[in-house]
Amino acid sequence: MRLYLKANKIVGAKDKITAVLSKSRGGTAGAFAQQKLDEMEERDDVPSWDAFEEELKLIYQDKMKEADCQALDNQGSTRESRMGLLI
Repeated sequence: MRLYLKANKIVGAKDKITAVLSKSRGGTAGAFAQQKLDEMEERDDVPSWDAFEEELKLIYQDKMKEADCQALDNQGSTRESRMGLLI
């Protein structure tokens, strides 16, 4: 997404957030986008880019760890090697 924002010269917090949410479709991304849009409309306010980016990292970091653990499970790795991903 950073590449998209940079290539399209999207620099303002509101514009960045709008661009990210507009590209977020389906599954977790779509649900997150809808929730953020609803919050922004209700408050008539846009969060700072730093706060928004931090929230994205928290949500997707957990999802990526889960996916990594699942991939290791599918490869037959040990429980001990998977635990390192959760820390």
